[in-house]
Amino acid sequence: YALGYAIVRPHARTARPAQIAGLVGAIAYAFSGYLASYPLSQLAILETVTWLPLLLLLLRTAVSRTQPLPWLLAAALTLALSALAGHPQTFLHVSYLAAAYYLYHAIGRRWRWTWIVGLGALLALVAVGIWTAAWLPAIRFLATTVRSDVSYQFAATGVEMLDFVQTVVPTTLGFASASYAGLATLMLALLALLAAHGRAATRTPNEIRFWAATAVLAAWLALGDAGILFELVYNTAPGFALFRQQERLLGIFCFALALLAVHGAIFWLEGDAKWRQQALRPIAAIMVGALALTGVILFVASDVAARPTWPTMWIQQALLTAVILFLLWQSPRRRWLPILLIVILAIDLYRPALTAIERQPGMPDRYWAQTAWATAIPSNPPNRLDSDNRIFANVGEAFSLEDIRGISPLKPQALED
Repeated sequence: YALGYAIVRPHARTARPAQIAGLVGAIAYAFSGYLASYPLSQLAILETVTWLPLLLLLLRTAVSRTQPLPWLLAAALTLALSALAGHPQTFLHVSYLAAAYYLYHAIGRRWRWTWIVGLGALLALVAVGIWTAAWLPAIRFLATTVRSDVSYQFAATGVEMLDFVQTVVPTTLGFASASYAGLATLMLALLALLAAHGRAATRTPNEIRFWAATAVLAAWLALGDAGILFELVYNTAPGFALFRQQERLLGIFCFALALLAVHGAIFWLEGDAKWRQQALRPIAAIMVGALALTGVILFVASDVAARPTWPTMWIQQALLTAVILFLLWQSPRRRWLPILLIVILAIDLYRPALTAIERQPGMPDRYWAQTAWATAIPSNPPNRLDSDNRIFANVGEAFSLEDIRGISPLKPQALED
């Protein structure tokens, strides 16, 4: 919320539109499909990425101050806290995005390159120094695991192109709709892009193009080897060769969409009625086209068409699109209208989470049924056991069984042998 507010406040006539826009961005990202999917089973992802908005806010503030050093040191501490949270791949994404954001603003402020490089290096050294308590033993441990040698085939896995259907119609390909950030978010993001090239360009915050490029690049790289671009990044960008499952970049994609929606909300709230209605016509055409295309794709894909629920979700999304377009067409000077849009956005994002989260109480065997051999094992066995992957993921913890397998790819080489 604070980051979204800080980004658009200089471009808003009063504080209230910036407050509303910041709230739109906060809800769009906090309840996005990505944060409601992968982090549910790997909380370290959430604990790492949760520092990203504060980190970018501190970097933005530092570049705009005459005395940037205290703010950059605070940013370094925040970056170190993100690293210490314990998910290296997410930290890699956070670091690259923070570096790009810092360079974007520092170059825009016409800093000398000696300042940019020197202060950037200081920030990195402080963050790495604090992080030493974690990365030094981690590197020693990594060398003893089966993960010590990572091939391109191992690292190049990513999301399928078909999954981006769920950017418009969620929960049609499974429980995780990682690319979904809400229909209102999508339309406000489109409004921001139109504003960047339309009549309102003279008042356009300069970050729109940055976040648009970030969204495109993150979505592209999330495809892994199927996106072609990943091979270049794998060979040139340090760190990307160490991790698999490039679909986790969808977290950056949702984050960029949320901040684009922040900009779009300002143009909706403060743009004149004529420009707003002119901009909404192509947005309506884009959304109708996107819904039609996703409907055809879902129907043609036989394995998806076999799912009986997708037509219902598609119809719901079509109706919701009409409702949101109607609200955006109205004058936002009615104080209740932005609040209603925010409520609709929250409900829209909450719906996919209903299918992703199991919230019914019960014993662990509701999730993973105990077999006869598992029941026969003592509750506190004297040694670890090798279930040969018969225990799903980390569910052995629920039965106090110390399995040497588990969901982590970091398996000790000696046990593997």
